[in-house]
Amino acid sequence: MVSMSFMPVRILGAAVLAASFAVAQTAGTQTAGPTTPAKTAPGAPTEEKKNPAGSVPKTDQPKADQPKTELPKPDAAKAGAANTDAAKPADYSQEAVVVEKLRRVFRFENDGTGSSTIEARMRVQTQAGVQQLGQLVWGYNSANEKLDIVFVRVTRPDGTVVNAPQENFQDVPSQIEREAPSYTDYRERHITVPALRPGEVLEYQVKTTVFSPLIPKQFWFEYTFRKDVITVDEQLEVSVPKDRKLKVKTKPDFAPKTATEGDRVVYRWTSNYLKRESDEERKKKLRKKAREDFYPDIALTTFQSWEELGTWYAGLQRTQMELSPELKERTAELIKDSKTDDEKMTAIYDFVAQDYRYVSLSFGLGRYQPHAASDILDKKYGDCKDKHTLFSAMMKAAGFRVQPVLIGSQRKLDPEVPSPSQFDHVISAIMPAEPEKKSQEPARWADTTTEIAPFGLLTYNIRKKQALLVGLDGPSRLIETPPN
Repeated sequence: MVSMSFMPVRILGAAVLAASFAVAQTAGTQTAGPTTPAKTAPGAPTEEKKNPAGSVPKTDQPKADQPKTELPKPDAAKAGAANTDAAKPADYSQEAVVVEKLRRVFRFENDGTGSSTIEARMRVQTQAGVQQLGQLVWGYNSANEKLDIVFVRVTRPDGTVVNAPQENFQDVPSQIEREAPSYTDYRERHITVPALRPGEVLEYQVKTTVFSPLIPKQFWFEYTFRKDVITVDEQLEVSVPKDRKLKVKTKPDFAPKTATEGDRVVYRWTSNYLKRESDEERKKKLRKKAREDFYPDIALTTFQSWEELGTWYAGLQRTQMELSPELKERTAELIKDSKTDDEKMTAIYDFVAQDYRYVSLSFGLGRYQPHAASDILDKKYGDCKDKHTLFSAMMKAAGFRVQPVLIGSQRKLDPEVPSPSQFDHVISAIMPAEPEKKSQEPARWADTTTEIAPFGLLTYNIRKKQALLVGLDGPSRLIETPPN
């Protein structure tokens, strides 16, 4: 599958984000090459004037006098002739940043490779906007993705174009890679925007290509249109093979325009966000959101059932649970003084939960396959799926059956869309030991990432929620966690 997990685009910690996207196997298409900046002293911006003899191609040159972004006038038949204020163009002069155009294109292939391209044009209007957009940061998984910055440029009011030179691009390890280098290949590309000032326009185009799928022959995708900064024109395009069976779900207001183009089907959406909410309106909306369940505007997956998704993950889990002599020996030492099954399970849980450092890495960002239990035992740290794997392997050595449970800690599961993107956490279900009880409900639950919580306690955000019980010795199925 194409599992290009949507890479977050952070802009100096500001509000401009790109959707993280999971692609099953996707081969990317070639885009236009980057604008080549003239060579300058290291760190100096490339500055080019707009004139017939200039070195910047005419197609790359914005018009000299770019007008302020304005809303089209409303239809008089709908607005009413008496509503004279409604006919006035919107005033965005007090906005720090106005996104004039944001276009994202995702392309998925049957083998699980793919590509995503983001193009943006933003008008910077205040010093706060300069601070927000002065540095751009894109993330990518270096082991299976290639990140290309096609261009980053600033257009001044007089038409001068300043391209960010290569000296302003820096590829650095992410914070999590610095803390646990063996657990993720997630890296970041930092770009310092040259000479950005209020009244100027920032444009960029970035392409991420998935050359090796996370899950062969599968892809999935989620997207929610932005509602955090004035956005005049937001466009989304998703291209998939015509013969590929998909599950596609959209909110009622986001039905796509669909077209068959050769051997592909292309879904297109448009949206905008033209009115800034007041602080009070925003607070009311946040309070309402806290009471409601989050669902993305658009969701797409090639997985046809939860059992199919569970079968895939079970294959990743089984291979990592080999019981090494060291693991067996350590388990025996832990439970040697335990008199009951509950005491044995508690001893193993306390060892994994408390003695092994939790690396805070969401499920999927550090790959989907856990490390081998013997490696985790040796390294003494891991993310949620690694700590579950060590716990389940030691429990197996002690004679217990444990199954992984995939769950979303920040959202409610949508049963109609079997997609890995609905999960960000792995917990443990301790099953009845007798073979004839394999189909029964879990006897106990455990979350080894909560290092100080007692055995059996689940935090409030994962209680009474649907999750995927991954069957290592039987079918996978949706299950509900206990309410307390």
